[in-house]
Amino acid sequence: MPKRWIVLSLDALATTAIGAYGSPWNTTPAIDRLATEGVVLDRVIATDDDSAIVLASLWGRKQGDKSWLDTWKSFGRAELFLNAGPQATELAKLADKVAFDQCTIVEAIPDLIEPSIAGEEIETTAMAKLLLPVLERIELSATGDAADFSLLWIHSDTLARLWDAPRWLFPIEEQDDDEQEPEDYVEWSMKDFESASTTLLPTDAPQTKPPSLFETSTVPFFAVSPDAHPDLITSWMQTYGCQIKLLDALVAMITDAIDAHPDDIGLAVLGTSGISLGQNGWIGHRAGSIRSPQIHVPAIVLNHEGIGNRMPGLRAFAGISDFIRPGSHMSPEVWARDDDPNDRIIETHSLRATRVVTTDQWFFVREGDDSRLFLKPDDRDDMNDVADRCRDVVETLEGNAR
Repeated sequence: MPKRWIVLSLDALATTAIGAYGSPWNTTPAIDRLATEGVVLDRVIATDDDSAIVLASLWGRKQGDKSWLDTWKSFGRAELFLNAGPQATELAKLADKVAFDQCTIVEAIPDLIEPSIAGEEIETTAMAKLLLPVLERIELSATGDAADFSLLWIHSDTLARLWDAPRWLFPIEEQDDDEQEPEDYVEWSMKDFESASTTLLPTDAPQTKPPSLFETSTVPFFAVSPDAHPDLITSWMQTYGCQIKLLDALVAMITDAIDAHPDDIGLAVLGTSGISLGQNGWIGHRAGSIRSPQIHVPAIVLNHEGIGNRMPGLRAFAGISDFIRPGSHMSPEVWARDDDPNDRIIETHSLRATRVVTTDQWFFVREGDDSRLFLKPDDRDDMNDVADRCRDVVETLEGNAR
């Protein structure tokens, strides 16, 4: 295992948009490279809606008589990089509490009064502005112009606040004229519905076909109307995909910097929260009822051991600490070890529900008087509520709260 690490954590990072997690609609070659050469943790669960609490669960986790962060500090400086904003204030206080050696806040996101459109270049995006000082820090350490580090942790909430990635990152193939949607909405209705009786009347307003990519940088937050255009969710997914392609391009820059100084630097890409892309009838960060795509987060670790392993077991976010440790080697005994029994039932605190539980086989949500139950890991996006058919499971999971 490397003695030094760079960790990149992000709010609103969806597994469904990453190739290593099986995305059929988005490609992420740089992140996938980490997966093929490192470790993919398949089922990491965020344990709170508040990212500061999620991060604190790892930074303060005890390993022997030291916290996880204290262990790092015995090997060198532990530094935190944040983009400026409301979350940065809370995280800076947390950084002081858990004793990071330095916390750098970068003015990356502009204070927008009016909605803006996406940028044209990668270097002008908020996410790039946050990562550029980190790349400079790596170079300064390598040349001896700055103190060496053991841990550089970068946390960004840009995916939840600003979608400013250049849209050319997500190329859209032009449709042939005969594949485009007919302008005559009655013709469109006749083609798509089995019976003429279901077609739109001439006095009805037609659905408006959305663009393949939205140009606005404003992050969406809305419930999907039942009569919304069928392509609406796809268009927002592709727009979000631009942001993940931006992240992928920046991960490639970090790996290039590591390759230039490959002695002992590991890299991890983590999510501290997910995002709704239509799975619960909503588009947005922490939008609508809480569902597993909002708390099932990516965790990919490049440890330079060339193993290319997947860990399918259920883990709370803090359990990532077992895979990001200074100088430790992942022996066969570690790979073969059973999952932590404490992680087999993971509770997530959320103001949107009275109880949220993830187990090896189930995702359970109690919302007021209603219970929802989804089979895991098969029902990835919580599409099929089986609470009425599995009352014994519901009662068991509700009983664990008492």
